[in-house]
Amino acid sequence: SIQPQQLEDTDRFEPEDKSIIHPEDELVANENQMIILEILSTLPIETREMIVLRYILGWPVKQIAEHFDMLENTVTVRIRRALTQIRKAWPV
Repeated sequence: SIQPQQLEDTDRFEPEDKSIIHPEDELVANENQMIILEILSTLPIETREMIVLRYILGWPVKQIAEHFDMLENTVTVRIRRALTQIRKAWPV
């Protein structure tokens, strides 16, 4: 399973091999999804959208910046700050 501590700016939330999913792994993945959704709900809407666009939809930072009419650096900083918040909120 993917832990927030392992996230990098280029990562996406995708299982490595979707054809081999064990019940225990699926349970953990579902629990992790619930946790991440709860944590994401605490972020400002715009920041949450940036995280979804970047890591779930796989948009490049440049495209996100254009979408929000921001500098790429601003988007990168906001995403990194959000990842820091997610890491701090993630249960150990």
